[in-house]
Amino acid sequence: MNVKDKHIDGNSKMKKNVVILILVLINFSKLYGEHNLNTSLGGGYDSHIVLKNLANKKNASQKKGGVYLHTDLIYNYYDNLFMIDIGNSMDYIPDFNQYSKIEQMISTSKSFEFENSDLTFGLALTNALTNFDVLEPYFISGAFFGEFFYNYSDELISIFSVGGDYQYGLLETISYLKGLSFFAEIGIYNYYEDSNYLMFSIKTTIFDYKNVSFSMENSGSLILVDTPNSYLYSYFQTRWKHKFSKLIFNTDLKLYHNYWFNDDKWDDSEKTVTKLRLDYGFEFSIFLQIPIFKSINFKTTLSYQKNISTLGEEQVDYIDWNYNRYLIFFMFDYEI
Repeated sequence: MNVKDKHIDGNSKMKKNVVILILVLINFSKLYGEHNLNTSLGGGYDSHIVLKNLANKKNASQKKGGVYLHTDLIYNYYDNLFMIDIGNSMDYIPDFNQYSKIEQMISTSKSFEFENSDLTFGLALTNALTNFDVLEPYFISGAFFGEFFYNYSDELISIFSVGGDYQYGLLETISYLKGLSFFAEIGIYNYYEDSNYLMFSIKTTIFDYKNVSFSMENSGSLILVDTPNSYLYSYFQTRWKHKFSKLIFNTDLKLYHNYWFNDDKWDDSEKTVTKLRLDYGFEFSIFLQIPIFKSINFKTTLSYQKNISTLGEEQVDYIDWNYNRYLIFFMFDYEI
Protein backbone atom coordinates (compact mmCIF):
# COMPACT_ATOMS: atom_id res chain seq x y z
CA MET A 1 0.00 0.00 0.00
CA ASN A 2 1.48 3.38 -1.02
CA VAL A 3 1.38 6.60 1.01
CA LYS A 4 -1.69 7.94 -0.77
CA ASP A 5 -3.62 4.72 -0.17
CA LYS A 6 -2.67 4.78 3.51
CA HIS A 7 -4.01 8.34 3.89
CA ILE A 8 -7.26 7.47 2.09
CA ASP A 9 -7.67 4.26 4.08
CA GLY A 10 -7.05 6.12 7.34
CA ASN A 11 -9.61 8.78 6.46
CA SER A 12 -12.19 6.12 5.50
CA LYS A 13 -11.75 4.45 8.89
CA MET A 14 -12.11 7.83 10.62
CA LYS A 15 -15.37 8.61 8.82
CA LYS A 16 -16.64 5.09 9.57
CA ASN A 17 -15.86 5.57 13.27
CA VAL A 18 -17.69 8.92 13.30
CA VAL A 19 -20.79 7.31 11.76
CA ILE A 20 -20.65 4.40 14.26
CA LEU A 21 -20.32 6.84 17.18
CA ILE A 22 -23.31 8.84 15.95
CA LEU A 23 -25.44 5.67 15.64
CA VAL A 24 -24.47 4.60 19.17
CA LEU A 25 -25.38 8.04 20.57
CA ILE A 26 -28.71 8.03 18.73
CA ASN A 27 -29.68 4.80 20.46
CA PHE A 28 -28.37 6.14 23.78
CA SER A 29 -30.33 9.35 23.46
CA LYS A 30 -33.55 7.44 22.84
CA LEU A 31 -33.24 6.20 26.41
CA TYR A 32 -31.78 9.20 28.22
CA GLY A 33 -32.35 12.37 26.24
CA GLU A 34 -33.29 13.99 22.95
CA HIS A 35 -31.35 14.25 19.72
CA ASN A 36 -31.43 15.41 16.13
CA LEU A 37 -29.35 14.66 13.08
CA ASN A 38 -28.68 17.35 10.51
CA THR A 39 -27.10 16.88 7.10
CA SER A 40 -26.57 19.40 4.32
CA LEU A 41 -25.29 19.55 0.78
CA GLY A 42 -24.45 22.69 -1.13
CA GLY A 43 -21.86 24.74 -2.91
CA GLY A 44 -21.07 28.11 -4.36
CA TYR A 45 -18.52 30.50 -5.80
CA ASP A 46 -15.84 32.43 -3.92
CA SER A 47 -13.90 35.11 -5.80
CA HIS A 48 -10.94 34.61 -3.41
CA ILE A 49 -11.16 30.92 -2.65
CA VAL A 50 -7.37 30.43 -2.65
CA LEU A 51 -6.98 33.29 -0.17
CA LYS A 52 -9.58 31.65 2.08
CA ASN A 53 -7.86 28.25 2.06
CA LEU A 54 -4.18 29.24 2.09
CA ALA A 55 -1.78 26.45 2.94
CA ASN A 56 1.24 28.75 2.62
CA LYS A 57 1.55 32.50 3.12
CA LYS A 58 3.74 32.98 0.06
CA ASN A 59 0.72 32.04 -2.08
CA ALA A 60 -1.34 34.88 -0.61
CA SER A 61 -0.98 36.92 -3.80
CA GLN A 62 -2.95 34.25 -5.68
CA LYS A 63 -6.35 35.83 -5.15
CA LYS A 64 -8.06 33.39 -7.48
CA GLY A 65 -11.73 32.49 -7.52
CA GLY A 66 -13.43 29.16 -7.93
CA VAL A 67 -16.44 27.01 -7.23
CA TYR A 68 -16.63 24.67 -4.26
CA LEU A 69 -18.88 21.95 -2.86
CA HIS A 70 -19.75 21.65 0.81
CA THR A 71 -21.35 18.85 2.80
CA ASP A 72 -21.68 18.15 6.50
CA LEU A 73 -23.25 15.74 8.95
CA ILE A 74 -23.93 16.96 12.49
CA TYR A 75 -25.42 15.07 15.42
CA ASN A 76 -26.82 16.92 18.47
CA TYR A 77 -27.64 15.30 21.80
CA TYR A 78 -29.17 17.29 24.64
CA ASP A 79 -30.57 16.38 28.04
CA ASN A 80 -31.32 18.68 30.97
CA LEU A 81 -29.16 21.60 29.74
CA PHE A 82 -26.30 19.28 28.73
CA MET A 83 -25.36 19.07 25.03
CA ILE A 84 -22.99 17.12 22.80
CA ASP A 85 -22.33 17.97 19.13
CA ILE A 86 -20.43 15.69 16.77
CA GLY A 87 -19.80 16.72 13.19
CA ASN A 88 -17.99 15.91 9.98
CA SER A 89 -17.74 18.45 7.16
CA MET A 90 -16.06 18.58 3.76
CA ASP A 91 -15.12 21.40 1.38
CA TYR A 92 -14.17 20.20 -2.09
CA ILE A 93 -12.58 22.70 -4.51
CA PRO A 94 -12.28 21.07 -7.97
CA ASP A 95 -9.89 23.66 -9.47
CA PHE A 96 -7.64 23.73 -6.38
CA ASN A 97 -7.75 20.19 -5.06
CA GLN A 98 -4.79 20.83 -2.76
CA TYR A 99 -6.93 23.24 -0.70
CA SER A 100 -9.89 20.88 -0.26
CA LYS A 101 -10.35 19.75 3.33
CA ILE A 102 -12.26 17.54 5.75
CA GLU A 103 -12.93 18.48 9.36
CA GLN A 104 -14.11 16.37 12.30
CA MET A 105 -15.45 18.13 15.38
CA ILE A 106 -16.79 17.20 18.79
CA SER A 107 -18.00 19.66 21.41
CA THR A 108 -19.81 19.55 24.70
CA SER A 109 -21.48 22.21 26.81
CA LYS A 110 -23.36 22.54 30.09
CA SER A 111 -25.84 25.28 30.88
CA PHE A 112 -27.16 26.60 34.18
CA GLU A 113 -30.43 28.49 34.43
CA PHE A 114 -31.15 31.28 36.92
CA GLU A 115 -34.10 33.58 37.39
CA ASN A 116 -33.16 36.16 34.76
CA SER A 117 -29.98 34.69 33.30
CA ASP A 118 -28.25 31.63 31.84
CA LEU A 119 -24.63 30.51 32.12
CA THR A 120 -22.97 28.08 29.70
CA PHE A 121 -19.51 26.48 29.63
CA GLY A 122 -18.16 24.42 26.75
CA LEU A 123 -15.21 22.57 25.22
CA ALA A 124 -14.50 21.65 21.58
CA LEU A 125 -11.93 19.60 19.66
CA THR A 126 -11.33 19.84 15.89
CA ASN A 127 -9.20 17.77 13.53
CA ALA A 128 -8.68 18.62 9.86
CA LEU A 129 -7.23 16.93 6.77
CA THR A 130 -6.37 18.65 3.50
CA ASN A 131 -5.17 18.03 -0.07
CA PHE A 132 -7.46 15.50 -1.76
CA ASP A 133 -4.63 14.42 -4.08
CA VAL A 134 -2.85 12.88 -1.09
CA LEU A 135 -4.76 13.41 2.14
CA GLU A 136 -2.52 15.07 4.72
CA PRO A 137 -3.04 16.11 8.36
CA TYR A 138 -3.87 19.84 8.35
CA PHE A 139 -4.34 21.02 11.93
CA ILE A 140 -5.83 20.14 15.30
CA SER A 141 -7.31 22.57 17.79
CA GLY A 142 -8.86 22.63 21.22
CA ALA A 143 -11.17 25.39 22.42
CA PHE A 144 -13.08 26.47 25.52
CA PHE A 145 -15.76 29.10 25.99
CA GLY A 146 -18.14 30.61 28.49
CA GLU A 147 -21.36 32.52 27.79
CA PHE A 148 -23.56 34.56 30.10
CA PHE A 149 -27.04 35.64 28.99
CA TYR A 150 -29.00 38.22 30.93
CA ASN A 151 -32.70 38.83 30.26
CA TYR A 152 -33.63 42.44 30.95
CA SER A 153 -37.09 41.65 29.59
CA ASP A 154 -38.73 39.34 27.07
CA GLU A 155 -37.57 41.69 24.32
CA LEU A 156 -34.07 42.70 25.46
CA ILE A 157 -31.24 40.21 26.10
CA SER A 158 -27.52 40.80 26.52
CA ILE A 159 -24.73 38.26 26.03
CA PHE A 160 -21.19 38.23 27.38
CA SER A 161 -18.77 35.64 25.95
CA VAL A 162 -15.13 34.74 26.58
CA GLY A 163 -13.04 31.88 25.30
CA GLY A 164 -9.80 30.63 23.87
CA ASP A 165 -8.30 28.21 21.41
CA TYR A 166 -5.01 26.41 20.88
CA GLN A 167 -4.23 25.52 17.26
CA TYR A 168 -1.43 23.26 16.10
CA GLY A 169 -0.59 23.28 12.39
CA LEU A 170 0.32 19.73 11.32
CA LEU A 171 1.11 20.44 7.67
CA GLU A 172 4.68 21.62 7.12
CA THR A 173 3.60 24.62 5.05
CA ILE A 174 1.39 25.93 7.89
CA SER A 175 3.54 24.82 10.81
CA TYR A 176 3.67 28.48 11.86
CA LEU A 177 -0.04 28.30 12.80
CA LYS A 178 0.81 27.13 16.30
CA GLY A 179 -0.31 29.10 19.28
CA LEU A 180 -3.09 30.51 21.39
CA SER A 181 -5.97 32.86 20.77
CA PHE A 182 -8.37 34.49 23.23
CA PHE A 183 -11.58 36.41 22.62
CA ALA A 184 -14.14 38.51 24.46
CA GLU A 185 -17.55 39.57 23.11
CA ILE A 186 -20.51 41.61 24.27
CA GLY A 187 -23.80 41.78 22.43
CA ILE A 188 -27.41 42.92 22.71
CA TYR A 189 -30.47 41.29 21.13
CA ASN A 190 -33.66 43.29 20.74
CA TYR A 191 -36.51 40.89 19.98
CA TYR A 192 -39.82 41.86 18.45
CA GLU A 193 -42.73 39.85 17.05
CA ASP A 194 -41.66 36.52 18.52
CA SER A 195 -38.31 35.34 17.03
CA ASN A 196 -37.44 38.44 14.97
CA TYR A 197 -34.60 40.56 16.32
CA LEU A 198 -31.97 43.25 15.90
CA MET A 199 -28.50 42.37 17.19
CA PHE A 200 -25.47 44.55 17.95
CA SER A 201 -22.14 43.13 19.15
CA ILE A 202 -18.47 43.95 19.64
CA LYS A 203 -15.79 41.25 19.64
CA THR A 204 -12.01 41.31 20.09
CA THR A 205 -9.65 38.37 19.52
CA ILE A 206 -5.91 38.19 20.20
CA PHE A 207 -3.92 35.69 18.12
CA ASP A 208 -0.44 34.70 19.29
CA TYR A 209 1.02 32.45 16.57
CA LYS A 210 4.58 31.77 15.46
CA ASN A 211 6.34 34.07 13.00
CA VAL A 212 7.08 32.64 9.55
CA SER A 213 9.93 33.19 7.10
CA PHE A 214 9.82 32.21 3.44
CA SER A 215 11.23 33.17 0.06
CA MET A 216 9.09 34.29 -2.87
CA GLU A 217 9.53 35.77 -6.32
CA ASN A 218 8.84 39.48 -6.63
CA SER A 219 9.47 41.57 -9.75
CA GLY A 220 11.61 38.82 -11.25
CA SER A 221 13.88 38.38 -8.23
CA LEU A 222 13.80 36.09 -5.17
CA ILE A 223 13.26 37.88 -1.87
CA LEU A 224 13.24 36.68 1.75
CA VAL A 225 10.18 37.60 3.81
CA ASP A 226 9.74 37.52 7.59
CA THR A 227 6.13 38.05 8.62
CA PRO A 228 4.50 38.05 12.09
CA ASN A 229 1.44 36.07 13.08
CA SER A 230 0.52 37.78 16.34
CA TYR A 231 -2.27 40.29 15.87
CA LEU A 232 -5.45 41.82 17.27
CA TYR A 233 -8.74 41.34 15.39
CA SER A 234 -11.72 43.48 16.41
CA TYR A 235 -15.10 44.10 14.87
CA PHE A 236 -18.51 45.67 15.34
CA GLN A 237 -21.41 43.65 13.99
CA THR A 238 -25.09 44.27 13.48
CA ARG A 239 -27.69 41.77 12.27
CA TRP A 240 -31.35 41.95 11.40
CA LYS A 241 -33.39 38.76 11.34
CA HIS A 242 -37.00 38.74 10.21
CA LYS A 243 -39.43 35.96 9.37
CA PHE A 244 -41.83 36.63 6.50
CA SER A 245 -44.47 33.92 6.76
CA LYS A 246 -42.29 30.80 6.38
CA LEU A 247 -39.27 32.61 4.91
CA ILE A 248 -36.36 33.63 7.14
CA PHE A 249 -34.35 36.69 6.05
CA ASN A 250 -31.06 37.95 7.59
CA THR A 251 -28.84 40.90 6.81
CA ASP A 252 -25.43 41.13 8.43
CA LEU A 253 -22.91 43.99 8.52
CA LYS A 254 -19.46 43.71 10.08
CA LEU A 255 -16.89 46.51 10.41
CA TYR A 256 -13.47 45.13 11.33
CA HIS A 257 -9.88 46.12 12.07
CA ASN A 258 -6.70 44.00 12.21
CA TYR A 259 -3.56 45.21 13.99
CA TRP A 260 -0.31 43.22 13.77
CA PHE A 261 2.02 43.59 16.76
CA ASN A 262 5.25 43.45 14.73
CA ASP A 263 6.48 44.63 11.33
CA ASP A 264 6.73 42.58 8.17
CA LYS A 265 10.31 42.53 6.87
CA TRP A 266 11.58 41.80 3.39
CA ASP A 267 14.64 42.40 1.25
CA ASP A 268 14.33 44.98 -1.49
CA SER A 269 16.94 45.22 -4.25
CA GLU A 270 19.05 47.60 -2.17
CA LYS A 271 17.86 47.42 1.44
CA THR A 272 15.71 45.66 4.02
CA VAL A 273 12.20 47.11 4.24
CA THR A 274 10.02 46.98 7.38
CA LYS A 275 6.35 47.85 7.51
CA LEU A 276 3.53 47.38 9.99
CA ARG A 277 0.46 45.72 8.53
CA LEU A 278 -2.90 47.27 9.40
CA ASP A 279 -6.12 46.04 7.81
CA TYR A 280 -9.62 47.41 8.03
CA GLY A 281 -12.77 46.93 6.05
CA PHE A 282 -16.30 45.63 6.10
CA GLU A 283 -18.33 42.53 5.25
CA PHE A 284 -21.98 42.62 4.20
CA SER A 285 -24.13 39.54 3.68
CA ILE A 286 -27.73 38.58 2.95
CA PHE A 287 -29.15 35.22 4.01
CA LEU A 288 -32.42 33.60 2.97
CA GLN A 289 -33.98 30.34 4.18
CA ILE A 290 -36.91 28.79 2.31
CA PRO A 291 -38.71 25.67 3.57
CA ILE A 292 -39.33 23.05 0.89
CA PHE A 293 -40.72 20.13 2.84
CA LYS A 294 -41.30 19.56 6.55
CA SER A 295 -37.64 18.81 7.35
CA ILE A 296 -35.88 20.19 4.26
CA ASN A 297 -34.83 23.82 3.83
CA PHE A 298 -33.10 25.69 1.04
CA LYS A 299 -30.55 28.27 2.25
CA THR A 300 -28.59 30.81 0.27
CA THR A 301 -26.06 33.51 1.19
CA LEU A 302 -24.71 36.44 -0.80
CA SER A 303 -21.78 38.37 0.66
CA TYR A 304 -19.28 41.09 -0.20
CA GLN A 305 -16.05 42.01 1.61
CA LYS A 306 -13.86 45.06 1.15
CA ASN A 307 -10.37 44.82 2.69
CA ILE A 308 -8.01 47.80 2.86
CA SER A 309 -4.43 47.20 3.98
CA THR A 310 -1.19 49.11 4.46
CA LEU A 311 0.55 46.24 2.65
CA GLY A 312 -0.06 46.94 -1.01
CA GLU A 313 -0.50 50.69 -0.90
CA GLU A 314 3.07 51.28 -2.13
CA GLN A 315 4.96 49.81 -5.08
CA VAL A 316 7.81 48.65 -2.83
CA ASP A 317 5.48 46.34 -0.85
CA TYR A 318 6.15 42.65 -1.46
CA ILE A 319 2.43 41.77 -1.44
CA ASP A 320 -0.96 43.44 -1.88
CA TRP A 321 -3.59 42.67 0.75
CA ASN A 322 -6.18 45.06 -0.73
CA TYR A 323 -9.08 43.25 -2.32
CA ASN A 324 -12.81 43.06 -3.05
CA ARG A 325 -14.30 39.66 -2.37
CA TYR A 326 -17.62 38.23 -3.55
CA LEU A 327 -19.28 35.00 -2.42
CA ILE A 328 -22.47 33.17 -3.31
CA PHE A 329 -23.47 30.01 -1.47
CA PHE A 330 -26.50 27.73 -1.51
CA MET A 331 -27.34 24.66 0.53
CA PHE A 332 -30.08 22.09 1.06
CA ASP A 333 -30.47 21.24 4.73
CA TYR A 334 -32.25 18.16 6.12
CA GLU A 335 -33.00 17.59 9.80
CA ILE A 336 -34.12 14.29 11.30
